[in-house]
Amino acid sequence: MQSLYAEIRDPQKLNTLKLSVWEGCIWQIYATWMLGPIFIGHLGHLGASSAELAFAGSIPFLAQLSGPVTAWWVSQVKKRKRLMFYLGLVGRLVGILPLVLLFTDVPDPQKVIWLLMGLAITNIFQSAAGTIWSGIMGDVVPGVIRGRYFGMRNGLMGMCATSAALLGGLVIDHLVPPSNYAVLFGAAFVLSMVSTVMYLMYHDPYPSAPRLTFKDVLMTPLRDANFAPFLRFMTVWGGAQAFCTVMLVPYFLKEMHFTMTQVGLYTALTAAVGLLVNYQIGKVVDRIPNTLVLKMAALCSAFLIPLTLMVIYQTHWTALVWLLAVLEAVIYSAANLTIFNLAMQKTQPGNRLPYLSSGNLLSGAAAFSMGLVAGGVVSLLQGLHVQEHYLVYFLLCIGMRLICLLPIRGIRLADAAKN
Repeated sequence: MQSLYAEIRDPQKLNTLKLSVWEGCIWQIYATWMLGPIFIGHLGHLGASSAELAFAGSIPFLAQLSGPVTAWWVSQVKKRKRLMFYLGLVGRLVGILPLVLLFTDVPDPQKVIWLLMGLAITNIFQSAAGTIWSGIMGDVVPGVIRGRYFGMRNGLMGMCATSAALLGGLVIDHLVPPSNYAVLFGAAFVLSMVSTVMYLMYHDPYPSAPRLTFKDVLMTPLRDANFAPFLRFMTVWGGAQAFCTVMLVPYFLKEMHFTMTQVGLYTALTAAVGLLVNYQIGKVVDRIPNTLVLKMAALCSAFLIPLTLMVIYQTHWTALVWLLAVLEAVIYSAANLTIFNLAMQKTQPGNRLPYLSSGNLLSGAAAFSMGLVAGGVVSLLQGLHVQEHYLVYFLLCIGMRLICLLPIRGIRLADAAKN
């Protein structure tokens, strides 16, 4: 850890790097309880349909559509850090809604609708704040340690997710409703406020961005010959991954009949493995061609994850679920670190937001659409009484994810042309 920070000479940047680790860990606990599997489980407890659960899983992708508006807004203000704080604050204040609904007499179907609306608002503002956060941290973290730093940070956040998921599952399974969810949602709300205040302590090397029109924000990244292939990959990758991932928790709860403790254990194992491998993967990302790492991650996500799910579905051997957790941790750690590193390499300090927001827009739109398609496909197969409906769905996942290999070649060619 000390050797990682040894290359940082600016004390303000060093403090921000350390602060960001703490802020990320606190935020991760909040997200695990209020935005992730615990919340999805609460919707399932209220009787949400497969389509509604798929919609809930797709909302974070829909929220990414706010990216271009955020990038334009940042170009109109003097301090983007303060805007990040206000956006995060509004989004997290909406987190009080699930807690209030626990103690009202609203019918469960209406509660589901209100919860989905609240989740959408929270994610939209959180995504906007996150876009600004990515721009600031991209400017703060030196490129030579970017993979290792975010690998370390993601690993520690994974450890927090591990603890939060285990504790959340135990609380839900052992306390009487609605006290179980009230404890978790109340604690998550307090933590969300703490992490939001920490935004104000960040150092921002480029507090204001070049003034842009909304058309510039949308079109500049698309016209950039070096960045456009990366955008194509982000679009295809976002849609292909969402098609499979949004139905994973509903599959565990409705088909495998998992308890929330077991779902928590799955999330915990994924996070624990991420903690072990993130830093090492970050070293790999810092040292070898990122397109090669991306290609390997895409191939593994296309075959290993859906094939493991198919074997579990056919054999009902639930022990393989823990292998699946390990595979997801390794594959997505490699993919996420590589994608972020590529985005930083292809953008310039102080003017990253239009590019990052375009990636969020296209990948979010594709992911949201394909998440809804996934829920529709499963519902349709169930409605047609197809006995092996999830098997068909997992086969479709393989096909979708193999398509991701095509735009990677475009990224490689663009890099070769630039050099």
